[in-house]
Amino acid sequence: MMFWRVAFTFCFMILMGVSVSHAFGDIVETDPQYDVFTHLRDIGVMHGFSDGNFYPGKNVSRAEALTIALRTGGFKFGNYNGETYYSDVNPNAWYAPVVSQAYQMGFLSKKNATFRPDEAVNKAEFLTFLFKATKVPLEQYQNNREIALDIPNNEWFAPSFAYAKRFQIAHLPTDKLYRPAKSLTRREVGMMTHRTLRLIHGSESTSQVVELEGAIKQFLALLREERYTEAEAHIHTLNQISDKLVRTKANQDTIAARAISDSIEHLGDSFRAFRYGKNLKAISSLHLALKQAQRAEMKSEAMAPFANDLTILIHQILLSLTQPQLAQLD
Repeated sequence: MMFWRVAFTFCFMILMGVSVSHAFGDIVETDPQYDVFTHLRDIGVMHGFSDGNFYPGKNVSRAEALTIALRTGGFKFGNYNGETYYSDVNPNAWYAPVVSQAYQMGFLSKKNATFRPDEAVNKAEFLTFLFKATKVPLEQYQNNREIALDIPNNEWFAPSFAYAKRFQIAHLPTDKLYRPAKSLTRREVGMMTHRTLRLIHGSESTSQVVELEGAIKQFLALLREERYTEAEAHIHTLNQISDKLVRTKANQDTIAARAISDSIEHLGDSFRAFRYGKNLKAISSLHLALKQAQRAEMKSEAMAPFANDLTILIHQILLSLTQPQLAQLD
């Protein structure tokens, strides 16, 4: 059991990243979200600042968040009549046309006298802005249960978190707390925005691939937290999503998704074997997992980065078997 814990603690320290040309003064090229921020800037959704920096750790105001959400939905800000509808919105402020348009479209509550434009946006508010602007059918998520420990089913923001959980727009930590009142940074807003853009501009199979990726990330997080029983149970969810994806459209992406799902299942088999001391069986399952991950990497350009992470992960586990000194990491 110690081997399994050490091996996975070591191997899941892998971060996804893409190296691109320098564009921001305060973000290194190896930052795992550098390409995301650059893409959002290039399409005019989320800009840097005049000094050339992006400031990923800076909190996002409600005015900024609303602007980003509407840009994500493809809205333009024209025909401003000077009416802001809220007592704390200066009609000459840069964000006044944004607030005015959002109010007229019904994106903002008409019950409040103030908008609080300079206040930091929290997770519940931003997800609601984002999903309203991108016309997510949240009515389909009105009756979801057990979204997270801190998301009551009857809260106004529950449907937004139900959708965010399904597609991992906002990742649910393994403690199952979403923290809806948490103020968001520009990094967090950028990631949620990028994931949403990928969904709304993709096909049905794209959304299912995204859902599968989210489920795989949850599986890996559970393993990293040594919650093996929950991780094992999660494999069934992975297979359900993968099967649905393959039935939708049999293309290279779906073939790769099936292979990744198979690879995860073999990882689960190796986990169970290690737990019962069947090391040879565990090694055999790891080799099968590696074969499927490599197959996925070759089949689909879109799935290749994630498949590559799986390949590296399995290689590291096998390496720890042949080099026991790696087991001294903790």
